[in-house]
Amino acid sequence: MSPYPRTLGVVAALALGAGTLVSAPAAQAADLDRAPATTLAGAATQLADPVGVTRDRFGRLYVANRDTHKILVFAANATGNAAPVRVISGAATLLATPDDIEVDAAGYIYVANHDADRITVYPPTPGTGAPNEAPVRTITAPANQLDGVAAIEVDAHGGIYAASWSAHTVAYFDSTASGTVAPDRLIAGDKTKLYRPWSLLLRADGSLVVGTENEAVLQFATSDTGNVAPDRVLGGLVSDLGIVSGLGEDARGNLYTSSYTDSTIKVFAKGAVGNATPTVVLKGSHTGLNMPWGIHVDAAGRVTAAQYAGNSVRTYAPLVATPAAPVVTRPSKVRALKVSGKQTAAKRRISWKAPASTGGARITAYRVVVRKGGKTLVAKTVSGSRRSLVVKRSKLRNGKVTVSIRARNAKGYGPTVKKIFRVKK
Repeated sequence: MSPYPRTLGVVAALALGAGTLVSAPAAQAADLDRAPATTLAGAATQLADPVGVTRDRFGRLYVANRDTHKILVFAANATGNAAPVRVISGAATLLATPDDIEVDAAGYIYVANHDADRITVYPPTPGTGAPNEAPVRTITAPANQLDGVAAIEVDAHGGIYAASWSAHTVAYFDSTASGTVAPDRLIAGDKTKLYRPWSLLLRADGSLVVGTENEAVLQFATSDTGNVAPDRVLGGLVSDLGIVSGLGEDARGNLYTSSYTDSTIKVFAKGAVGNATPTVVLKGSHTGLNMPWGIHVDAAGRVTAAQYAGNSVRTYAPLVATPAAPVVTRPSKVRALKVSGKQTAAKRRISWKAPASTGGARITAYRVVVRKGGKTLVAKTVSGSRRSLVVKRSKLRNGKVTVSIRARNAKGYGPTVKKIFRVKK
């Protein structure tokens, strides 16, 4: 049974209101029924109704146990029936139905406590070593205007974004906020399209993304406040998001969504908007997905998902293949080689155009050589941005002279092009 009641039909209303959300798909999604690379489950793990997941810069795994009011920390490579390396639980912790968890660059742990309308912050792992560890900071109701806080994100400066499921809002608190304080900013109102937000994500481009119960992903500027419309909306019948219980982003900007209701993880291309088709849909019997809630996508593209119904945490190999490195070849020959100026001129200008093909890499240099018979008169390597070279007549010899030029990239030099010109002294 869902921990939150689901309101049916809201996605259809949102789609009609957004106009473009019900357009026809441009492509087919690639369904992927793949087993997880690792599964963390068993009595020793203490996993029970896990919802929020994240990892710190060392790869350690942090899990919020919703219904047992615990925070569990596991070693980076933990798998099977592994015990946590740290447990935060007990009355002093002030944990109350923790729905989401984040870790900042310094290792501090931030928790969204749904039933207490409270944010709690704990010291970096290993902490005090005692499970019943009091938070080092709290942001408490009622001044915080949180109501059923379901998701949390922390920016690079320690600012906190918190989504309220019951209030349909997203609040922002400055890094110094503590105690019974009001938010510095609050996104709220009918224009926002916020309806029971479940998940939050701060994207690499600086935008704030909210996953909602009405099967939509809304994008706002991090500075937004008040009754503002989202900059972008993703969702519709083709996107088929379900309740967006988790959000993630990989190094290439692909957006990941998990659906608690549909037991799927979907991947959308960077910049996807409207009724976009996912590029990948992870689903099926081999995946072991069982009401996935929070997800975390690491720098390598591995996806970690908390399984609310399965009392497990599963990690999957990257769902999106890394593009093959482009094949670089030598550049083609230089074009339109020309020598300007009269035969008796004091200076001659050698000019050319870049090769038709760069070989898949930047042209870094041109090698220009002027010869009279077997004698080298001029030999110059010039920048890849150059398209000409001026040579003084004093450097040349009387009669027929040959200039040759070739382009260079990271792979090496391309073929040589030659041009004969005459000099009179």
